[in-house]
Amino acid sequence: MESSIVIELIQNIALLLSFSLLYELVWWNDKRYRKFFFRFLSGLITGGIGILLMKTPWFAIPGISFDSRTILILNTSLFFGPLASVVAMAVLVAFRIYMAGAGLAMGILTIVTAGTIGLLWSRKFPDWKKGKVNIKLWSVAVLVHIVALFCTLALPKEQIIPTLKAVIIPMLLIYPLASLLLGKVLVRRMNTWKSHEAISLAEERLKRFVNSNTDLMFIKDDQFRYIVFNEATVRFFNRDREDILNHTDYELLERKYADFCRKSDLAALSGEGNSVTEESIGNKIYEVTKFPINIGNDNNGIGCIMKDISATLKNRELQKALLEISQLPFENITLRDFLFDIHKQLSRVIKSGNIYIALYHPEDNTYSFPYYIDDYDNFESDERVNMDNSLTDYIRITGKGALIRSKDEEEINKNYLLNFQGEYSPVWMGAPLMGGGGKTVIGVIAVQDYQDENAYSEEDLITLELFANRVGVFIERAAYIKELQEAKELAEKNDRLKTAFLANISHEIRTPMNAIIGFSDILMEEVADPGQKNYISIINNSAYRLLSTVNDVIDIAKIEAGETSLIIEPFNVYEVLRTLYKFFHRPANTIDIKISTPLYDTGQILNDTDSKLFLEIKTDKTKFIQIFTNLISNAVKFTEHGLIEFGFYRENGENPGNGKIIYFVRDTGKGIDTDDIDNIFKRFYQARYNKTGYHEGTGLGLTIVKEYLTLMGGEIWVKSSPGVGSTFFFTLELPNLGNHAAAGLQ
Repeated sequence: MESSIVIELIQNIALLLSFSLLYELVWWNDKRYRKFFFRFLSGLITGGIGILLMKTPWFAIPGISFDSRTILILNTSLFFGPLASVVAMAVLVAFRIYMAGAGLAMGILTIVTAGTIGLLWSRKFPDWKKGKVNIKLWSVAVLVHIVALFCTLALPKEQIIPTLKAVIIPMLLIYPLASLLLGKVLVRRMNTWKSHEAISLAEERLKRFVNSNTDLMFIKDDQFRYIVFNEATVRFFNRDREDILNHTDYELLERKYADFCRKSDLAALSGEGNSVTEESIGNKIYEVTKFPINIGNDNNGIGCIMKDISATLKNRELQKALLEISQLPFENITLRDFLFDIHKQLSRVIKSGNIYIALYHPEDNTYSFPYYIDDYDNFESDERVNMDNSLTDYIRITGKGALIRSKDEEEINKNYLLNFQGEYSPVWMGAPLMGGGGKTVIGVIAVQDYQDENAYSEEDLITLELFANRVGVFIERAAYIKELQEAKELAEKNDRLKTAFLANISHEIRTPMNAIIGFSDILMEEVADPGQKNYISIINNSAYRLLSTVNDVIDIAKIEAGETSLIIEPFNVYEVLRTLYKFFHRPANTIDIKISTPLYDTGQILNDTDSKLFLEIKTDKTKFIQIFTNLISNAVKFTEHGLIEFGFYRENGENPGNGKIIYFVRDTGKGIDTDDIDNIFKRFYQARYNKTGYHEGTGLGLTIVKEYLTLMGGEIWVKSSPGVGSTFFFTLELPNLGNHAAAGLQ
């Protein structure tokens, strides 16, 4: 091969390398260049490079020139896509026509075949850039240039053989090799760009993750200056980023905190490994993890993650305090001693240096103070004090706890003129002491702080309410003990009073049972060990069973004693049905729980979005709910698989405006034998569920249902078939308030 040919090939290779720069700078680096206009422009630029290649040819024989346009077109079709390839081919074909000459037809064919083969190859093998890239590039390059050799058949006959002799070696060796090398350059640049894009994406994700984290995350250099930090750190210092960057703790924190931070920084910087400490800063406690980190130039800095664990520690102390309170003895302890222990445990979780407990005496609308600890005032006395329009009286009247600061006082004063007593404090927090089964306010517990308006939070109010509940239970219990003693003396003389005594004893049992259930519920959530969880589950289930038994005994005792009365009120039946469904429906149930009403096909469920449905009746809502609850509970007990359906319908058809309302509970359980149907409403009677045994329970549930319905002027009946299921029906004769036209009820 002549040296001039080698020189011309080198010039062609230089132009092809400029093509690779176009690929990197235009095609991949900016997503804007992937749009139609820029693809079209890329085709024009590639065509221009091809023209330069055609202007620096090498001559095989006189009048017949060759260049590396096939290499250019092939790689354009492989990497730039159809649009850029077609535009580039069009430009080169047009220029070749302009050049004319004996090799015109062959020149056009080489351009078209090289581009077409490249496009077809990309379509046939869309993932060719993965795996054995070199073999794939070499294969398609050889194919293109073999076809290019066949294109010499378009030359005049006398020029075909001389041309083939001159070009066959470079076309089969040099051109495929050049195509391969150019393709490798483009693949490598493509992979490099993708790597850069992946790194940029990873950095962006990391930045978002770090900034969205509520924990403080930052890096200090070897001079203890902040050089990297997240948004949580900015919020912690409550400064602009510029005021934190390149500053030390001594410039950002009080000296006592900065000294503590410097000590742990030095430990981390010394290379001792990770250090985990608890640091108290302000009114919060942080778990601080520090570790050495390379910050470049062979220098180590300090990496740190600070997690606010104040709430976690507070909850831990709260659980301990509640446990301690639950273990306080009920016997042989005075009210003052009990309140002292309450104060001691409360101090573990909130500031309570200033605290008092006020008991309300409704007979003369006064308060007494069995416990009063304060920096300025001391009202502890059995002497009764009028507290009209005070914050204490405000809590009693509203029956709700409140956290009150100066701005809150202004709002309260709009409807309730406050009369402040004692020394003024910028923040006051109180909670009602509930008695009468949680329905009557018997007093108030309050704490206050004379210096810090932000001494308490809404979470602290919830804590105070928990303690208030315990105080109320104790005071109510003391009253119950006195009542029980009196009832015991009278019960020995009168059978009716014996029943009342039984009800009070049952109530006394229910009070500690509620504590057992409450703490077993907490343990069920917090204990992870399966064995321990099983034991707790047994305790929990047994406690609920015992509480249910006690409730039944209380209800039947009240009925016998004639102490059961009706509280008539209007309410929406649909709302009750939704509540019952939410209570009994469990995702893990093997039983389907469904509702059926005139506006719902069997199987549909009433949910919160159905609140517009309205059917109002006027009766005792609590007893109405208990009737349904007992019947559904009975159905659940006797139904292992299948369906439990409850709701109502009209006696005279589906039109809600006509006929008596009939309520029902239907199940697909074991059913009831004919012999048992006449007895199931008798006290303590339990229908057999097989030939040898009975279900657990007191046998009072259906008795209570029947007694309540009798009291409410209604009736109950049952239809049942063994092995098929049972349906309990009941009606209420109390007058309806009316059927409203909402949601189709007319």
